[in-house]
Formats: sequence, structure tokens, C-alpha cells
Amino acid sequence: MTAATFDDVFACIEAQRKDFEAELEKERKERKEAVEKLSRECESLREGLRQRAGDDINAQHLSIPSGTDEEDNKIHHAPADRTGLLPSIDEDEEIIPPKLSSSSHDAPNKYAVVIYEVEVWSTKLQWHRSTENDSIQHPSWVRPHQRPTPNALYTSKDVRDVCPIVPPIYSKKKKKNEKWEWETKQWQFDRKRSRQITIGEKYSTKYQPPAMLGYDPVDKDGWEYSTDLKRFDDLERAPRGICRWSDKVRRRRWVRFVCTTKIPNSGEES
Repeated sequence: MTAATFDDVFACIEAQRKDFEAELEKERKERKEAVEKLSRECESLREGLRQRAGDDINAQHLSIPSGTDEEDNKIHHAPADRTGLLPSIDEDEEIIPPKLSSSSHDAPNKYAVVIYEVEVWSTKLQWHRSTENDSIQHPSWVRPHQRPTPNALYTSKDVRDVCPIVPPIYSKKKKKNEKWEWETKQWQFDRKRSRQITIGEKYSTKYQPPAMLGYDPVDKDGWEYSTDLKRFDDLERAPRGICRWSDKVRRRRWVRFVCTTKIPNSGEES
């Protein structure tokens, strides 16, 4: 073999070596980019879980409570033998019995207007009011027992715009010469859900309150969570203030009390 032939062979081998190294470096770069992309996606999912669970909860230590409140497809509604939109006192969220509204057991029931603020979850927008682009469509504001809210601005973020005047109150307490008025000046969101828990305990002997299940009824901002809006109507399901990875909807209960006042110059007696 001549020197020229040897040089040609060496040059060919060297060229093949460089091509192999270039191909190997390209493969390493693609693998690195794939790992980095996967890491970003995982971090995005973790951040989403942190947002859903609340700023004060570390997603790595998120507690998943025991219980089957989302596993049973059956919704336990109140008996269907009621007339119109007038539930019994024991089932009506807007009637607060004396033991919950006053220290005196002789005090009359208090009446309130209750409105639920509703938000849905998406990876892109996180917790937000439902939009036409969402796969899950829910109203942003809901009144219990499918009751109407007159003059409501349902797109508003302020509960005062949603219910600016006293809506119809379904009660036999009001006399003919009386009308309903706001008793309290401000709306407040319910942090304890005592009325809901009481209704659940009266409705079913199987009911377990949130404390027994190991969690609070709402989070620090007053939200309770569920996989679907209809799950909130289950009278055997306790309100849950901790967010699970499968939750897609949350609601916050706003309350404002009302009272009756005599209509001036009505000329009517009870």
C-alpha cells in the first residue's frame, strides 16, 4: 500500500469518526431538550396543584382526605314531595333556626338571602369564572333551591351587583302590611357552613360532618371544592375545604340577613 493510499484510508476513517461524533452530540442534545421539556411540564402541573390547593399548602405535602364523597354517582336530594320552591324549615338554607342565630331558644327564625359564587378550574386560567371557551360551563352565581335573583348582574365579580335588592323571600312569617328589607349592611361569606352541616345531620343518619372526616368545611378564603357543581346538592355530602387533584369546581357561600318592616299607611292588619 502506497503512502497516498494510506492517507486516503485514514482520511475516510477520520471523516466517519467526525460524522459519528456529530450524530452522537445531536442525540445527546435532543435527549437533554426532551428531559428539560418534561421537567417544565411537571413543574407546571405542580404549580397548578399548588394554586388549586391554596397558597398556604405545599403541594408535596397535600393531604388527600379519606371518604367517598366524589366516588358515588348518586346524589341524595331532599324528598320530592315538596310544593313549589318552598322547602321545609329543616331543609331551607335561607332560614336560620334560633339555636344557630341566637343564644335564646325562644327567639324566632332568622331569614337570609344566600348566593353562591362559582368558579371552575382549567390548567390555562386556573380558578376563574366560567367562560364560553371552557369545557365546563357553570353559572357564576347561584341561589339555593333554584330561586331567582331579580335585577341581577350575573357577570359582575361583586355580590352587591348580583343581588342589589331583596329578592322574593319564601316564608309564611311576613304579614300583609309588612315588607322585607335588608337587616345587615354588608354581605359576608360563610366560613363555618353551620347551616349546611345542620341540614345534613337532620336529613341523614349517615351524614358525617367535615370535622369527623378530617378537614375544614371551607378554605381560608371561604371556598369549598368538588368534582362537579351537582355534587354540592347532595345532602349527605359534607362541605370540603381542601382541594383534590380531581376537583373542577368550587363555590363560596355569601349571606345577608333580612327582616320585615311595616309598610307605612298600609291600612292592613295581620
